[in-house]
Order: sequence, then C-alpha cells, then structure tokens
Amino acid sequence: QIMKQIIYILLLFPITLLAQESNNISVVQSPNSYDDGFSIAIQYEHQNNIIYVGPELYHFPKLNNIDYTHLIGRFGLNANLKVIRFYAGTRIGGIYRQERVHALLGLEAGLDINITKNIFIGASYASDMKTDSKLWGNEDYHTVNSGFVRLGFKF
Repeated sequence: QIMKQIIYILLLFPITLLAQESNNISVVQSPNSYDDGFSIAIQYEHQNNIIYVGPELYHFPKLNNIDYTHLIGRFGLNANLKVIRFYAGTRIGGIYRQERVHALLGLEAGLDINITKNIFIGASYASDMKTDSKLWGNEDYHTVNSGFVRLGFKF
C-alpha cells in the first residue's frame, strides 16, 4: 500500500510542476541603445515552473540608417521564487532588413520582479550573433550585447 502511494506521488509530481502555468506580455526597451535611436519590442511568454517559451517582435527604426525588425523565438529555463523570477535561455529567429531575412542566434538571461499579482518589471542581458553585417560592412556576422528593461502583465 505504501509503495503504491510512493509510485503515485513520483508519477504525479512532475505534472504538478507543469500545472502551474502562466502567460504574460511585456513591452521591452533597450536603454543602452539610445545613442543609435529609439527601439521597442513586444514579447509574449508562456511559462511554467521549469520552462518558458514565446516570440519577440523588435523594431529599431534607422539602425545604421536601415530599418531593423526581428522576429525571434525564445526558449529557456526559469526559477520562480514568488516575488522574483530568474530565467536563461536561447534566442533564434530572423532579422528583416532591406527586404531580406538574416539569421539571429543568441543567449539571454534575466530577472523579473513582481510588483503586483499581475504586473512585473524586469531586466535582462542578451548576446546575439547577427548575420546582417554585410549591409554596412565586410563581416559575415557580428555579435551584439544588449541590456533590456521590460514592463509586463500576467494573465
């Protein structure tokens, strides 16, 4: 009888971890990019106690005199500690510039702080390898290290 209960607990434990899910949407800004102009992003995330996944749409008008827009997928691990959430993961997608799509591959890490039950602020760091370099130079790719802040809403 006890062995049967232990087996049930071991089988149900992962399901209870995954059952605590949430969705959020956030507006993202890159303050360290102001010298190059204003940029803005919107992120959607689906997360549970272990992973997060979702798209990011980022627009940077006239970056190096060429409009920059990227659409990427974000996927990673997170740890929710009631008020603070830590996360780290990968970023992969495409950059749209001059009517062409260029690849983007990167890593990110950040934290969110819950202000209320449904509102949070966050800060993150991303290191992205981008292949749009030939538009203004001779390199096949370049790496961009960025700091971001975000304001989000959980639902």
